[in-house]
Amino acid sequence: MKKIGVLTSGGDSQGMNAYLCALTKLLSENYEVVGIREGFSGIFSEDFVKLTPQVLKDKEFLGGSFLKTSRCDRLKTTEGLKTAAEILKNNKIECLVVNGGNGSFKGAAELSDFGVNVLCVPGTIDNDLFYSDLSLGFDTAVCNAVSVIDKVKQTMQANSRGLVVEVMGRHCGKIALNCAISVNANAVVLNEDKNSLTEVFNLIEQAILSGEESPVVVLQENILNGEDLAQELSKKFNKTFKFEKLGYVQRGGSPSVQDRILANILAHKTAELINNSTFNLAIGVKNSKPICVPLNLALTEQINFDYELYNLFLKKFK
Repeated sequence: MKKIGVLTSGGDSQGMNAYLCALTKLLSENYEVVGIREGFSGIFSEDFVKLTPQVLKDKEFLGGSFLKTSRCDRLKTTEGLKTAAEILKNNKIECLVVNGGNGSFKGAAELSDFGVNVLCVPGTIDNDLFYSDLSLGFDTAVCNAVSVIDKVKQTMQANSRGLVVEVMGRHCGKIALNCAISVNANAVVLNEDKNSLTEVFNLIEQAILSGEESPVVVLQENILNGEDLAQELSKKFNKTFKFEKLGYVQRGGSPSVQDRILANILAHKTAELINNSTFNLAIGVKNSKPICVPLNLALTEQINFDYELYNLFLKKFK
């Protein structure tokens, strides 16, 4: 029976387990599906596990990745790529399915240059792969963040305090924007609008003048120190602003309904490509429909930030 290798790489994201379980069920009749633990690192240690119903039991709707995930420096070298390709060949892995983000896709693409058949699936809460509308984990991360912000807002309102809350996203503002709209924030600071930082003070002043006692600022990570911003706002408006960094709570917990559905859509497309012996593609969704694009295209840096949605957020201030 032919073997298909699957791994999760880079940062974990909710929906990875749901995807792995769905894909294994779809392929189990004609293929042996082999899970590779610890991402690409597991190739070098040959840390392989046959995915059976017993192994997959109760894993489908867990957060994180039951196969574990990591970043692998060894794969960044020519010698490492050559060794990994030889190990996969020796283990008769017909196709390697990689679930991860930009760095994971790059590693997979470089392995394909050494003769490895690969397929890539977007698994990153940042949702920063331009070719696909959605990535596994994004919706759950936003839902987690919104849930926490709603709770913190309630205690801020009880004390008439303002709030600056930092969310994940790396260099992409999609989590910040979706959270800002969902919690009715008064300002958002994100990478895609360099003016958003300079507008914070104007927007918060406008909010206070309109009667808002507990203004909320949503801040994308990797832009500025949120504690410093909270202190500056406190001094300028003579009102206490508290800073909260949500951190890894955004990457935990069971996947949302949308991520569970997305996992199944991606798994069905992956199985279809494998059954047709079609490889070296990145799988994603556009307008809720599965798509696939050449790996080199998926790795080109393009912006797919939703400026229409951002303008919708800004309209309430005009």
